[in-house]
Amino acid sequence: MEERLSPENLTDADIKEVSLDELKHLIRFMSLFKSHSTGCDRYEVLELYELEIAKRFLMCPYFEKRIKGMKEFKLIQEKVLNRVVRNP
Repeated sequence: MEERLSPENLTDADIKEVSLDELKHLIRFMSLFKSHSTGCDRYEVLELYELEIAKRFLMCPYFEKRIKGMKEFKLIQEKVLNRVVRNP
């Protein structure tokens, strides 16, 4: 299931039809499932999925989705910077 829902397997048509919020909701569940099944850190898995989704949106031919991909990278960067500032 994880491979089927991997960001690399999403077609441009899939990305055009689905909202970023729906994908983020789905990857939250996927990260929880993967962390329980493999023992990985849930938040690390979630960040990796979020980065992959943002990258896939950024590479999409639809302008609106590329903009959303850029915004998502900015949000991820802000989360990382906030965490670094809180935990020096």
